[in-house]
Amino acid sequence: MSSIRMLIAAVVLSALLVACGGTIPITPFVPPDVDFVIGAQAFVPEAQQPDALRTITVPARDEVWVRVTFGSSDADHRFVEIVPTDSSSGLQLETWGQRGRRAELVSRSPLLFGTATAMRAATSTVESQAERSSLSSPWKCFGPCVAERYQSGDVYVRIANAASSSRTVRFYAYGIEAWDTSSSTPSDPTTIHVTAPDTGVSGAIETVDDVDYFVFTCPSTGPWFGEVYLELERSVDAYLGQFELVTVVGTYGVGEVSDLVPCGSSVLVRSPNGTAGPSDASRYVIYAN
Repeated sequence: MSSIRMLIAAVVLSALLVACGGTIPITPFVPPDVDFVIGAQAFVPEAQQPDALRTITVPARDEVWVRVTFGSSDADHRFVEIVPTDSSSGLQLETWGQRGRRAELVSRSPLLFGTATAMRAATSTVESQAERSSLSSPWKCFGPCVAERYQSGDVYVRIANAASSSRTVRFYAYGIEAWDTSSSTPSDPTTIHVTAPDTGVSGAIETVDDVDYFVFTCPSTGPWFGEVYLELERSVDAYLGQFELVTVVGTYGVGEVSDLVPCGSSVLVRSPNGTAGPSDASRYVIYAN
C-alpha cells in the first residue's frame, strides 16, 4: 500500500543519513497513489444537506485513498464524511495533509473525531446506516466524519476497512457555516449577563483547535454580585470527546462546580486532548449560579 511505501522510504532515508553522520530532516510529504480524485462541495447552505459525491467500495482488510480538492468558499468548516450503506463496522476515516508522516484527523464514529494521538485511546466505533434525509441544526454526521477550519486546497483521505468483508460507503466532502457563534477571540469574548439561577450559555467544540471565550457579567446588587459559580455540562451523553472550563481560579472538567469566579473575568472552553465532533454531538452548556 502507498502508506507502507511512504514509511519504508522514510526509514531508508533516515538510516542512510545516520550512517553518513548527517541530521535527519522532517520527512517530506509524498502524495499517495490515489484511487479517486473528487471535487468537494465548497458550500452547503444551512437548510440543505450535502450531496454524496461518490459511492466507494473498500475491499476486506484494505484501504482506499481519495484526493479531495476544496475550492474557495465562504464556509467556516470543511467536512469529509463517509456513510456506510449498511450497518457495517470496522471502518476508519483519516485525513492527511502536507506533513504526511501520520494522519492528521481520524474518525470511526459519526459523533467523534480527533488527532491521531487522541483517537488511539478512543473507544467509540459507532457506525450509522441513516440516509441523509433529515435536516439538523446543530450539524449532524451520519457516519465517520472529520472537520477543520475551511481552507482551499487538496486533502488526502484514507478509508481503511478492518473487516473480513468489503464495505461500501457514500463519500461526502463539503463546506458549511459554523453552528456555534461563540467568540473564538480572547480579546472579544461572548458576554453573558447573569440575571437568574442557572443562567446558561451553549457552545460546541467543532474542530480540534476550537476555543470559545466568554465573560459572565453580574448585576451591581443581588445574589450574584461580584462572583459566580460555574459548571460545565455536556449536552450529549454519548459524546466521548473531552471538554474543560478554564477560569482565573482554576480548570474544571465536565460536572465539576468551579470555585467562585470573579464576574467580568474571561473564561474559556476547549478540548484538552485533541477531540471534537459535529455540533450536534459536541455541544456543551455553562451554567452560572
